[in-house]
Amino acid sequence: MEKKRRNRAKQTTSLNYRLHQLIKSARRRAENLPVDSMERAYLLKKAGQAEQAVRMADFLSAPRTSDRKEHVGPRPVG
Repeated sequence: MEKKRRNRAKQTTSLNYRLHQLIKSARRRAENLPVDSMERAYLLKKAGQAEQAVRMADFLSAPRTSDRKEHVGPRPVG
């Protein structure tokens, strides 16, 4: 039985750039839709998620500071 291989494609643009493009595109498309449209709500939600992803990527790629502790998980009891 042959193992399936992942389709690994090298990205030519950065994650940050792609997320910013998605944000601009979603907001531009949402502008032309009625306020109570489900598609508009979906597009704005996707734009918001992409903005969160940008902030998270920026946080994770930033140099470690005193704000970002070594141990990020739950605090030990005791």
